[in-house]
Amino acid sequence: MNFEYHRKVLNRTLADHPIVVQALTMIGPVEQAMKDLVAGEITIAEYVGKISAYDEFMYRHAKSKPQKSNPINTLQNKKYSTWRELKWTPVFELIRLEVTKAWEQKNPNSPKLKLIQNLEVIETIYSNGYMAPKDVDGGLALEIKVNKKNILIPVAIVEDKGGRACSTCVNGVNAQALRMKQSFPNAKFIFLTDNESNVAKTKGAEIADKIDLFVIERGNNMVAQEYPPLKADRWQAVYDGLVTRLSSMSADDFLNYNVINSNSVGSLRSKIDTTGIYWNC
Repeated sequence: MNFEYHRKVLNRTLADHPIVVQALTMIGPVEQAMKDLVAGEITIAEYVGKISAYDEFMYRHAKSKPQKSNPINTLQNKKYSTWRELKWTPVFELIRLEVTKAWEQKNPNSPKLKLIQNLEVIETIYSNGYMAPKDVDGGLALEIKVNKKNILIPVAIVEDKGGRACSTCVNGVNAQALRMKQSFPNAKFIFLTDNESNVAKTKGAEIADKIDLFVIERGNNMVAQEYPPLKADRWQAVYDGLVTRLSSMSADDFLNYNVINSNSVGSLRSKIDTTGIYWNC
């Protein structure tokens, strides 16, 4: 696990901005808490407590200015988004360690689970040989070799979205899960978000029927607070639930994938650049 990835992003641009300078002075104890959690020296509840001051600092400043002028929350610099993703990473490393033990008891030669940090997984496999990749925000995967190339097969995939998760947003995330489950029906799709999910109350749970785990990581949903605190009991529940579910399975459950039929030849760009119109039916 790369404990210092977020630190490197902080240093990449605007490192002399007062907010970024302050973040850099605070990140050391947070990185140590991550290491302590993975080493088994603190509990998940203790870990959440140790990172909460930094989380509050980042949360408040991420919302303090419009995104285009915010030194830690523009789409380009990824300072806030990498914090959102990194804070969960040691929890998934704990899950990886526990599930690996369970799988190796069943099969000592089981493929190794890999922690996802800034990596692509295969989202869909097509009959013409094309394997569609997807950037994901975290989770676990199986690394296998296909045609002399290492690829990652999804096991538990995280989509993280801060801020307001409306019906349209949730529907879009559900569509991502649907695409992945076409080829990998047993992959677990996890949606992490803030306490601002204003999905219309008239919408049925079917709007998220392909999302295996929907987590409001902080506060109580749609209850306004200047800083809605991280909820350690929910973090523990994510750990417990995923360890239980994944440990009852095996690597084979994720390596048995479905191939989606495709007769396409060439790239989409080659088609639309030539004629400006492309029929796919």
